Amino acid sequence: MLDDHTYLVSELGRDISATLDREFGDVWISGTIRGLSRKRNHVYFDLVEQADDPGQPAKAQLSIALFSTNKNLVNKLLKRANIGRIHDGMQVRIRGVVDFYPPTGRISVRMTSIDPTFTLAKLVDERDRVLKLLETEGLLGRNEVLEFPPMPLRVGLVTAEGSAAYHDFMNELGQTGFAWRVTLIDSRVQGGEAPRLVSAAIRTLDRRGVDVIAIVRGGGSKGDLAAFDHELVARAIATASVPVITGIGHEIDTSIADAVAHTAYKTPTSCAAGLADHARLFDAMLLNRWFAVQQRSQQLLDVAEFKLNRRAETAAILVRSTLDNHQATLDQAVARIGRSAATATRTATTRLLVQQQRLVREAPRQLANASHTVDTLAMQVRGHDPARALARGWSITTTADGEIVRSTSQLTAGTEIRTRLGDGTVHSTVQSTSADKPT
Repeated sequence: MLDDHTYLVSELGRDISATLDREFGDVWISGTIRGLSRKRNHVYFDLVEQADDPGQPAKAQLSIALFSTNKNLVNKLLKRANIGRIHDGMQVRIRGVVDFYPPTGRISVRMTSIDPTFTLAKLVDERDRVLKLLETEGLLGRNEVLEFPPMPLRVGLVTAEGSAAYHDFMNELGQTGFAWRVTLIDSRVQGGEAPRLVSAAIRTLDRRGVDVIAIVRGGGSKGDLAAFDHELVARAIATASVPVITGIGHEIDTSIADAVAHTAYKTPTSCAAGLADHARLFDAMLLNRWFAVQQRSQQLLDVAEFKLNRRAETAAILVRSTLDNHQATLDQAVARIGRSAATATRTATTRLLVQQQRLVREAPRQLANASHTVDTLAMQVRGHDPARALARGWSITTTADGEIVRSTSQLTAGTEIRTRLGDGTVHSTVQSTSADKPT
């Protein structure tokens, strides 16, 4: 028979709780916050020990409860170190009491305090790791060497819509008078989800053909701005195909996003002002070039007008000289024509008189010759007159339409013909035809 003591569940739970209080009591624990939630002024999260391989499950985790009685102390410590509120992804070293809750059989830690120096050191270590990795891969200055558009009117904006940073940025652009086209992607800019959302927004805007991408956020604690030290955001900026500019935090804030961006401005307002300066510079350059073109054009016109006037004066002199020469030549020609005309007139008059005398002498003889020729032609015409041939017994045969019949091949039986005689015309119809043999 066994003599080991048999515990009731509640007894064992009570002993476990007493043992935990005696053995651990108030302890320090380090890990990464995950699954943080806030309920009724209390904060709950899991404290995770990450695996060496980011793709593997966590090595271990504990449930942490930060009740309102201790939350004010924790927040004061974080605020004094300029870290801000705790959030997912923050690496922390916390102090707490290990509790065992018998009704559920669950072990948890009741958080009582926090070590801000640990978190700050982890932020610095992670920042140094990311910067070294980016430098090793040649990404640290990759975006900076991209050519900045001279007139970057198509702006992709990554920020929280409706935030002070959004309004500061948009108001500054609106005062410039240029036709900005801003494509906004509303994104969380702090907390555990911020790195993934901001990097996704950068990649989306890069595909939309904007001229430049602006990432802006108002000031905050180091914890609030931790998303902009994240490797995901840094890689998205470094590999973008267009320049990325940042306006994150206040004057003293500098992030890894600023280090890998094309240009980093201190605030959202100065970021928008930088874009406006680029636009004004390009606008001024265009105006200067326009004035230069206008001035040069006026100079060329003045030179051309001067040359034209000189050539006009030269042409006028040449025209006057040419006209004078031609006038002299014309006067000489007129005088020469006048003299020639008088001579020609006298010669023509003499010739006309000679021709007139010749005509008087030749006219009777020419008329007699012409009369003889006419008589001869009249006799020939009378000799060939068809009427005389008809009177001598000849006849002329034609078809009904007046065509003269010269061969029997023109006629067939039934053809109507007309035979003209000396004293009339005979109408007849062909019965038949026969051709004479050639002799």
